[in-house]
Amino acid sequence: MTPVEPHSRFNSNCRIQGGIKSGRGGRALLAGLLTCGRCGRRLGVVYSGRPPGHPYYRCERINQMLAKPRCMTFGASRIDPAIGKEILTAVTHKAASTFWSDTFSRTL
Repeated sequence: MTPVEPHSRFNSNCRIQGGIKSGRGGRALLAGLLTCGRCGRRLGVVYSGRPPGHPYYRCERINQMLAKPRCMTFGASRIDPAIGKEILTAVTHKAASTFWSDTFSRTL
């Protein structure tokens, strides 16, 4: 298998499935991973605006349970790309260091 095949397969899958999505079908990268800094509960994801809708993270629990204002709401447009970039940087560095350590261990 050549290195180009997985990338082409990934692009093919994205075209078939309608784009890159998170586990439950939405476009929010951090769905289910963030917690509220105020109450500690898990943040939910909502999609607002014109289709296809922009993802927003918000703490709904206190609103649902006690009819109080939400702890926080913020858009995913800044945090998702920033966290995605950090994840790719970490994975890339780890993959490169693993590759080079394997390469040097074979030559010795």
